[in-house]
Amino acid sequence: MRLIRELTSQLPIYLANSGNSLRLEGQKTAAIGILQQFDREVPDWVIVPGGNLGNIYAFYKGFHMCKVLGLVNRIPQLIGHLSRYIGLYMPSHRCRIDGPDQAEDRTMVVSTTHGLKFTQSKTEYHSKGIPDMACRFANPPVQVKADFGSVMDVLKKYLSESS
Repeated sequence: MRLIRELTSQLPIYLANSGNSLRLEGQKTAAIGILQQFDREVPDWVIVPGGNLGNIYAFYKGFHMCKVLGLVNRIPQLIGHLSRYIGLYMPSHRCRIDGPDQAEDRTMVVSTTHGLKFTQSKTEYHSKGIPDMACRFANPPVQVKADFGSVMDVLKKYLSESS
């Protein structure tokens, strides 16, 4: 992240990750959407995919805002689920929730990942490595040393070619 922050401070590149408050503010609307779908009836549990926990924080912000505004009287239990440790093809709804009256609880699963997200075929497509396929929209990967100067050199090269 240090390198990314350094790059975005030097170039007109927008950093759209959870370090950017606008992303979190926009993402909290997913929690509001859940409440709208259930006529403001708060689910008991919400399972949210997590990496750096920006998703779960945004959901908390949305539910918390609705509670502060008096739209709901409580915030659901939030579970962060790190799919990469469960397995690439392990769906979120397979997570077991241990709690009182588990069979009666209303659980909402938020899924932003699936088994097709980072597959070998996607890498092969963008590397133009699939026989008999034009790969017209390929965005070839570029390996770069993880230092500011190397990344800047590559970015300048590609940005000047596109203008």
